[in-house]
Amino acid sequence: MLKAIIFDYGKVLTFAPTPEDWARFAAVFNVPVEEFQQPYWGLRDKYDRVVYDGTSYWSAVGEQLGKKISQEDVVHLVALDNAQWTNANPEMLDFAWRAKDACLKIGILSNMQSDMLAAMRKKLKWLDRFDHQTYSCEVGAIKPEPESYYIVLHALGVKPGEAIFFDDKQVNIDGARAVGMHAALFEGDMATVYAAVENLGVTLAARKAAD
Repeated sequence: MLKAIIFDYGKVLTFAPTPEDWARFAAVFNVPVEEFQQPYWGLRDKYDRVVYDGTSYWSAVGEQLGKKISQEDVVHLVALDNAQWTNANPEMLDFAWRAKDACLKIGILSNMQSDMLAAMRKKLKWLDRFDHQTYSCEVGAIKPEPESYYIVLHALGVKPGEAIFFDDKQVNIDGARAVGMHAALFEGDMATVYAAVENLGVTLAARKAAD
């Protein structure tokens, strides 16, 4: 029986960055977007694990792209990063609130660095409506490592087979399934989201009241 729905954060509860967002970053380094994204993503796990802080992460990105990063640059880059990942997806949030109305527990499991987490908590008050939030920078484990899934399951008080996880990356879906969770890849289609929970015996009704 389904008791909990767990969500990734970026590209699930919030929208993906736009091409214009990525172009602003690339302009700082004077390189094409594709070239910028290689170290941005390649070094990200260390940022999410708190091996890097904002200064060391952006300095490492700059080193790979041939640009020396000043502290002023770091402040600017952190602000750009926070802005591009904090645009809420209202349809997915409505789905989450419907689940909560149906007495399902809702949680967040995300690879996340501390600079962005601070900005999220300041800007996105709806985060507090989730029953639990698990972020890599606070627990030291990242998806798809099994420990990350077990942490959020334990916090929500449910067994793996009682939860479904939505994420935008197949590797993280595979990780969830490996520990016994239900999981579904989210690619923006809300019909597939509702179908995934309906397949587990839960039909979510319309909201009782508008937020």
